[in-house]
Amino acid sequence: MSRAASGQTPRIAAVEPDRRASAESIAAAVGLPAELASLVVAVAKGSRLWRSERADVARELCAHFLDGLESGASAGELRERFGDPKRAAKLIRAAKRRLRPLWWRGWWAISRGVAWTLVVCFAVYGLLAARFFLGSPTIARNYSAELNAPTLAAPESDRAWPLFVEAIRQFGPLPESQYIWTSAKPDSPTEEETAAFTDANPEAMAMLRRAAGRPMMGYIYRDIADPEYMKALVISRPAISHSVPGVEKEHDNPMMVSVMLPHLGQMRVFSKWLAADARLAASRGDGGRAVEDVDAMLNIAQHMLSERFLIANYVGVAVAMVAADAGLEIAGTRGLLTDEQLQSLSHRFAGFAGGRIRLDPGGDRIMLEDTIQRFYSDDGNGDGRFVGGDPTMEHIFRDWGVVRPKAYPLMRAFQPVQSVVLPSRRTLNAMIDRFVAEYAADEALPPWKHDQRRSDESHARIMETGIYPVAPVVKSLMGGNQMEEVFSNGLAMRDHFEAKRELVLTVLALDAFARRNQRYPASLEELAPRYMPEIPLDPFDGKPLRYRAAASAEGRPLLYSIGADGVDDGGVPAVTREGQGRAESIRSIGLFRPRDHSALTAEELALREAARGDWVLWPVPVPLKEWPRIQRQ
Repeated sequence: MSRAASGQTPRIAAVEPDRRASAESIAAAVGLPAELASLVVAVAKGSRLWRSERADVARELCAHFLDGLESGASAGELRERFGDPKRAAKLIRAAKRRLRPLWWRGWWAISRGVAWTLVVCFAVYGLLAARFFLGSPTIARNYSAELNAPTLAAPESDRAWPLFVEAIRQFGPLPESQYIWTSAKPDSPTEEETAAFTDANPEAMAMLRRAAGRPMMGYIYRDIADPEYMKALVISRPAISHSVPGVEKEHDNPMMVSVMLPHLGQMRVFSKWLAADARLAASRGDGGRAVEDVDAMLNIAQHMLSERFLIANYVGVAVAMVAADAGLEIAGTRGLLTDEQLQSLSHRFAGFAGGRIRLDPGGDRIMLEDTIQRFYSDDGNGDGRFVGGDPTMEHIFRDWGVVRPKAYPLMRAFQPVQSVVLPSRRTLNAMIDRFVAEYAADEALPPWKHDQRRSDESHARIMETGIYPVAPVVKSLMGGNQMEEVFSNGLAMRDHFEAKRELVLTVLALDAFARRNQRYPASLEELAPRYMPEIPLDPFDGKPLRYRAAASAEGRPLLYSIGADGVDDGGVPAVTREGQGRAESIRSIGLFRPRDHSALTAEELALREAARGDWVLWPVPVPLKEWPRIQRQ
């Protein structure tokens, strides 16, 4: 180029300095021999440079070869001395790129980095995909079969569920007042309406009590609706019988989260019928029938507490609470019960659930373990990796009508990466063990230490691992996995019932004392140990339950708890109805003893103020004598 620029190579200088000219036109313009011209074109094109840069390369090569020709060298010698054109093109390309602008060099470096990153990512993804899609879960246990084994081994005469279903048939079509869960009557029936209904069906109520008295519930866990129960629903609730979800075909080893538990709701309905009937019987002076109804409710609650699922246990606690409320009104009705009935009711409440309801998260552990075995491989040593689930689980989308996410194929494609991020099978099992241990510790805490319970946090850590979000079928069947504070709330509900149980026993002891002494005791200490083994404790501070003696021989004493605020107001309840409910709730302890005061919302602060006051236990706010009576038929 220097010679061409100085005029030493006229043919190069005569070529138009067109930076868009092709290598062929430049070589032809200077008249290079065909052998060298083809070499120039090959090197210029092989450099894969911009068009203007290829034109510069062609001019430089032409100048170089013209100099050689003028020095006497032949075209063949120049071609031989030039060497490998591909290597020359590569060297020229590297040199030219170093002369390009800074912005381009930066962009090129970034592009190469991105390109290599993508190559590495695709390679890694390929390995992960092979690892993921070649793996498969090992479904080693049939949990539903294990849970059903005791029921199937028991004689039919011990199972309550078939008799409960028969009782539903015997009740026949429900009156409109009892149509709950329907659009026609969305509100729950009043107790007066329910009492009228039970009073009109004495034989069905007798069968209901007889069913409750059987040794075991006897419900078979499966992922289809019980056919006999569905037939009974057709008789009793034709408007809703066909809207009960279920699968068309029963599976031998269903996912535990897909197991149907319609008997839980049915038992709650039965408990309301029995409670209304008990109050009706008491209003008519029929203490025997009232005690039978309470006993049936406690039997139903015991059936629910004997099941492995916590949700069933919570239903058992709720039914027991209904029984305690009815029992409290019955126990506090003077002259209703005979001495034998009084003693029977006292023994029944004292011995219920072994004297204290124990809640075990074993069923929820089964749910978690069953999910793990369906979505994780098993190395035989307690470990494994997430493999996305058995492809045959696709039937759950279809059978259960769960909406398949539109992005499901993309989610599936991303799962090989998630399999690396998600915890291993051993890690998840260790987290489950920790949750079970923390729940056991929480379960053993007395109610006044409710704010120290931590099992919800331990369970939340399992949920936060991501196992349920990557299994959309499971998440949908679980209702979105809304589990916030469900365990501590369940324990609080249990504690509330235990306080009610102690209250029933105390009222029964007060009644027995009054019958013998023609007066109520001046203090609860007079009841122990003859009428009750020990003085009940206040669930909010662990001290003896508060008691204020009757003002006169005709009056009644006052039993009360200091309530959630922890302040003894002398038996003065909270002002509002909502505040009274909050004052007696064990969960309200968190409002007065929060872990972080600044975390309380304005609504929570308002609830705390409303809950200031005592929890009046007895006499009950609405005495039985004020309950509307129904004339005997």
